[in-house]
This record gives sequence, C-alpha cells and structure tokens, in this order.
Amino acid sequence: MGSRYSNRKNNGKIMDNSLELYIKYLKNEIFFCKKAIDAIYAVSKDQSVDPKMLFYHASVLFHALANISKTINNNYRKERSDKIKKNLGIDDSLISIINNRGYRNSNEHFDERIDTVLCNQDISPSFIDLSIFEFLIYDIATGLNNFGRMYIVSENAFYFVNPQATTEKILLTDIEKAVEYIDSKLAE
Repeated sequence: MGSRYSNRKNNGKIMDNSLELYIKYLKNEIFFCKKAIDAIYAVSKDQSVDPKMLFYHASVLFHALANISKTINNNYRKERSDKIKKNLGIDDSLISIINNRGYRNSNEHFDERIDTVLCNQDISPSFIDLSIFEFLIYDIATGLNNFGRMYIVSENAFYFVNPQATTEKILLTDIEKAVEYIDSKLAE
C-alpha cells in the first residue's frame, strides 16, 4: 500500500499539461486572500464587531498566503515552483511579502511566541492578544512587549511578536499589492 505522500517522490516535477491545475489552485487561494482582505478592512472600521473576527479573517489570509508561497516558492519542489513562476512571469521581488514566513509563523506558531516572550523577559500580567486599535499609542521599543498580535486601523498594519520577542510590523496594503500582482499574472 502506497504512502499517502507518495507523490512527493516526483521531486516537484510537473508535466506541461498539469500546469493549469496549479493555476486553478492559485486562483482559488488569491480569491480567499481578496475576500479576507476585504473583510479585514470592513471589520476594522466597525467597532461593534468582536476583534476576534478581524483575526479570524487574518488567519484565513495568512493561510492562503502560505499556500501560495508553498506553490510558487517551494525549496522542496523547486523545479515545479520555478516552472510555475516562469510560466506566469512572476518576479520574486514583487511578492517578497508573500514569501516572508516570519509574520505567518508568528501567527501560526503563536504558542511558541508566547513561550519565547515568557522565557526571555518579564511579562506584564496585562499581556494583550488579538487587539485592534485606531492608533498606535505605545512606544515600539518599550510598550509592545505586552502585545501578542494586534492591528492598527490608522496604519492598516498588523504587529506580531517574532521569535526574538520583538515586534514585527506588516502592512496590509503591502500584502494587498502582492496579491493583486499575482492575480494580474494569473489573468494573463
């Protein structure tokens, strides 16, 4: 009986006629990204909505971005990734935000970030996670160590605790530009 992962033995080789399947897959992931981005903008403007809803949509967004990255920038399936990028004419420098695993991992492996923060510094009993603020009211250098994940509406920016227990800022507009770029390549 073959392994569930037996297709990994092909080392990422794809046949020319199967490229359309990857393109369909990427189109679906781009669709998920766009819907999540729209929802994040909408939820961030509605103060009556539970902040967890913004981070729900952010999780969908980061998951779809990870799937896109794993398809077009996969070191384990380099031949496949290179072929897809070449066929679509994708410039890696224009999608670096999608290929940045740091902020995605900060969300996906948040439990490890909590461990890092707890081990590396004294943490206030007022540790705050999944917060939405209109403006950044804390000093990045000193005030954000009590925050896990937050979104600043005025900046359209996510802030995440990274593995070094410092805060990383990710602009939603940068993600949106990269998603639109890939979408335009898929439409050609």
